[in-house]
Amino acid sequence: MAIAFLYTCTCGRRFKAYVPKQKLFRTSTGTTVDWARIDQREEDDGSVEEVKRQAESTQCSFVDVRGGERLKCPSCSHEVNLMTHFRSVMMNLSHPPAR
Repeated sequence: MAIAFLYTCTCGRRFKAYVPKQKLFRTSTGTTVDWARIDQREEDDGSVEEVKRQAESTQCSFVDVRGGERLKCPSCSHEVNLMTHFRSVMMNLSHPPAR
């Protein structure tokens, strides 16, 4: 199953981004896992196409991070590095604030 993240721009436009596991996890696992092979298998199995279909059905714009990590919103021109944003979100989820 391909990994997809939802990003909502400051203007409210929504994007569904396909993120290859290699880009997301390679820095954590090094060469222990062959993420490129796993990503290729998911592409061959149609998982990326499924993310595109999900984007369409939820009225989101599809973004493929394989083509670059920077997104410039076509509606408001706000720019964001999606990988930096998604890593930040993941870190916040894995380390919830102490109560």
